[in-house]
Formats: sequence, C-alpha cells, structure tokens
Amino acid sequence: MLVVAGGYHTPTSPIDELGVPMGAWLAGQRPGVREIQISYGGGYFYNCEPRQFDRHMDPRQPVRLHQQDGELVLDLAWASEAVVTHRPWQYPPTGEPR
Repeated sequence: MLVVAGGYHTPTSPIDELGVPMGAWLAGQRPGVREIQISYGGGYFYNCEPRQFDRHMDPRQPVRLHQQDGELVLDLAWASEAVVTHRPWQYPPTGEPR
C-alpha cells in the first residue's frame, strides 16, 4: 500500500508540536512502515490556496528513489496540484510540462 500525504502527515513517530501524525498511526498498526521524503523539483501544490514550488530540477529529470542520511528520498522533478474536495478542480497554469 502507498499513502501519499503532505509532509506533516507522514512522519512515523509523534511530533512534539503537532501530535500524532497519520504516519505514526499507520506505523503503530503495521510495523515496518517507512516514510519517504519527496524532494519536489518544481510544479504546483495546494496548501490552503494554490501555490508553486520553486523550480530547482529539470522537469525531464527521471524520478529517483535513494537513501540520504539514512532516510528514503524520492526526487520528483515536477508535481501537479492535488484535487482538493472543498473546491472545484482547476487546470494548473499554462506552461506546465506534460
């Protein structure tokens, strides 16, 4: 199973300031659950409003999963905004690589 969520939802242990994230609940039920950090190279996301990642990778760069400082990291060159249920889906701005 793969669960994709925003950064504060995925840690597999409690966070002092924020409580118990979804990843920690899953890890408690399924020992061996791993968190994968995503390094976004550019694109769009939604966090209370549409936003844009600062571009720092070529959007044609291949997806790469690797270990960095003992953590799993997924390099994702381009991301598009997720569909958010409380508002209608809109196409991202023009110029997004396909």
